[in-house]
Amino acid sequence: MSARWLVILPVLALALTGCLGESPEERARREQDRLCASERECDDGDPEHRPGQFCLLCHGPDYAAEGVRFALAGTVYLRKGDLAGVEAARVALRDAAGREFDVLTNRTGNFMISVAPGLDQPRDRGRGQLDIPFTPSYPLEVSVTASSRKVEMRSRIQREGSCNACHAPPESPSSPGRIYVLETP
Repeated sequence: MSARWLVILPVLALALTGCLGESPEERARREQDRLCASERECDDGDPEHRPGQFCLLCHGPDYAAEGVRFALAGTVYLRKGDLAGVEAARVALRDAAGREFDVLTNRTGNFMISVAPGLDQPRDRGRGQLDIPFTPSYPLEVSVTASSRKVEMRSRIQREGSCNACHAPPESPSSPGRIYVLETP
């Protein structure tokens, strides 16, 4: 084998390993199969169920045949390492078209945003639920405010409406960890 191939083969192998990871969609489908054995198990109608789970697995366009569908949803925690979500955190979003909307988290830290085309303006349904009259245009800018502290997401949301799909524990090179506002306990 020539010296040229000794250089090319390791570089090619390294490049291919970057293509072998799961996309958010593939991970979501795998989690959907694992978590939701039945439609009833996933869609129990309670906006406070399953905090920290990938909300759009059961409430996205592919899985909510008769249930509520969300455009965006997630769970917010007050502090890094908290096991319970925080109530009344304000999740503020701005889409690529410049439309701004915000929602308060419910008592488990969950928030969910659904598209309701017949509305003139956003409608707060309480318990972390917001209806908006348009489909959000990506990318989205996001900030979260709780305990008088505002944190802005450093990057924009490019395509994944289930915040917990990317913000899954533990913190690692493939995940920033859960959404939280305060660094220390």
